[in-house]
Amino acid sequence: MADEGKLTAEALAQLEEDEAQRQDAPKKEHRRRDKGKEVTDDKERKGSKESKVKSPDEIFGPSDAEGEEDQEGQEGGEEEPNEQDAEVEEPGPPGAPTGFTMKWDFEAEESQSPQGEETKFEDLTLYHVGTQNNEVAIIVIPDLWGWQAPRVRLLADYIAKAINGFAVVPRFLDNPPYKEGPHDDGVPEDFCIKNLDKDLMSLRSWLMKDTYEFFLMKFKIAANFVRRTAGAIRIGVVGIGWGAWMACYGAESLQAEFSCAVLHTPLLHILGAWDGVSIPRLIGKFGGPVLFTLPAEAPKEYERGGEYFEVNEALFRRQTECDDFRSMPYGFVCTGDMSDSREQQEIVRAFERTAQFLRKFLWPFPLGGGYAYLRYLAGKGDVEAMKKLLDMGVPAGGRDSQDEIEQAPVIYAAREGFAQACKVLAQYQADVNEVGGVARETALHVAVQHNKVRVVQTLLNLQANPQLQDSSGQAPLHKAARDGTVSCLQTLIAAAAMIDPRDTCEQTPVHIACFFGREDIVSKLFTARADVVAENIRGQTPRKVADRHSFSTLVQLIDKEIEKREIEEHYANEEREKEAQQALKAIEFDERPSSKASKRSGLSKQSSSRPGTRESHRSKKK
Repeated sequence: MADEGKLTAEALAQLEEDEAQRQDAPKKEHRRRDKGKEVTDDKERKGSKESKVKSPDEIFGPSDAEGEEDQEGQEGGEEEPNEQDAEVEEPGPPGAPTGFTMKWDFEAEESQSPQGEETKFEDLTLYHVGTQNNEVAIIVIPDLWGWQAPRVRLLADYIAKAINGFAVVPRFLDNPPYKEGPHDDGVPEDFCIKNLDKDLMSLRSWLMKDTYEFFLMKFKIAANFVRRTAGAIRIGVVGIGWGAWMACYGAESLQAEFSCAVLHTPLLHILGAWDGVSIPRLIGKFGGPVLFTLPAEAPKEYERGGEYFEVNEALFRRQTECDDFRSMPYGFVCTGDMSDSREQQEIVRAFERTAQFLRKFLWPFPLGGGYAYLRYLAGKGDVEAMKKLLDMGVPAGGRDSQDEIEQAPVIYAAREGFAQACKVLAQYQADVNEVGGVARETALHVAVQHNKVRVVQTLLNLQANPQLQDSSGQAPLHKAARDGTVSCLQTLIAAAAMIDPRDTCEQTPVHIACFFGREDIVSKLFTARADVVAENIRGQTPRKVADRHSFSTLVQLIDKEIEKREIEEHYANEEREKEAQQALKAIEFDERPSSKASKRSGLSKQSSSRPGTRESHRSKKK
């Protein structure tokens, strides 16, 4: 008993000592960080005068390890080797992928056969591949063709590499396979599904042999596997065909760990009816954004604005997405013919779209260092900092790059007049013709409105289309006419912009300029031969618009232009009449010389015959 009491006392003493160390640790950490803060402040004061270019640390903040190294090295404070060694020895995750989403090279040697391994975990057989201990994982739920289908495993291989994570394909369906299919738990490869309702009905008894609870148990085992084996804390789900139905229940079971889902050719509208659960209720189980990829026979309810789509869109606005594969039959992801160039292209697109969507939500950008910060930098013209973000994979354009009113970074750069920022965004695949905002304007519209001539020229050099119209039907030339940006107007005209585009009220730029009394704009447009007497939707000409707003000088300018063009037309008509008369005379002249020529030819024959006669007479005399 004495020994036991002694042991207990020693254990309590050890616990008290451990507790004291834990309480002291935050204080030491705080002291180290205070020292580091002073050093950092000094560095910032010195460095701010030298350069305006932001470093990655300024964008994303220094890591704890880097901060501590600087503090110890510069301050020369006391070392705490035990704590530091413990922190360094712990292996951290390899990190997020950088740059653009990796393309799927289906012709590469590693894409010809699966690269992962099969294993068994808690009575569940699964295929796994990828980077472990990197926080992210994907569970791929195969379609009817089973977990051994080569294309399914190649998809898992590619996704795992593209997102620098871990991927598993669990074996879900019953054994033996339907009619002895070759993939252990799937249907035969030659099983053709042309009519979803009719052909799937033959599989109903096999597919619905077990309830969703049976399959959900397997999904939970797969989730435990990626947690323990790969250290995953953020999990994405890819459901293909039949697997999309199981993905709904699986995502619900993951709760906070679930990040996003990709549903290829989903069968929720059929399997939900078999299971007795409404499709909106199934989709409502996803606690994260969803990407739907839709083949030819998929209902329109999955599309943007459809009933099924809006269930997820209501929870994750502007994150729910839909991709059109309407030219493809059901099951093309698993069974499409790669020898057919059209199907090959769509299969590759489906693979890459999957990786892109998963990467976006499994590796979210740090606060202040993502899409919003790129727009901010574009508006400030900080090209170097922009490049660092773009190199890390922040999209330069497209839906993900837009703000709440759908304005892309290129519009921010154009508004503030940063031509170089527009060039950089275009180099990183931004579309300079991307529309955004309530008015659905392009960057060219915005640059013209704000009189950024250099940006206008740059955008035109980057193939910006000067004919594109906004929601009111106005082209950039309308904007120049309204805001009086003469230099921008001349640049647009030099780039062959249409001189008389019509907006939704049938107004030309001349109408707009007359409404605002822009004499210089009207003069330039007249020089470019804009229509002087065009009528808007109310039948008003530019002169009438100017007259109604009492722009008398402008009225005189229009009258002079009308008179000038009438005189020009008069002289042009005279010239045309002269040309017509000359043409008529030429025709008559062509006819007359033909008779004279014949006479002349006759005379020449006679004259040519006379000398011959004289010669004959002379010869006789001789």
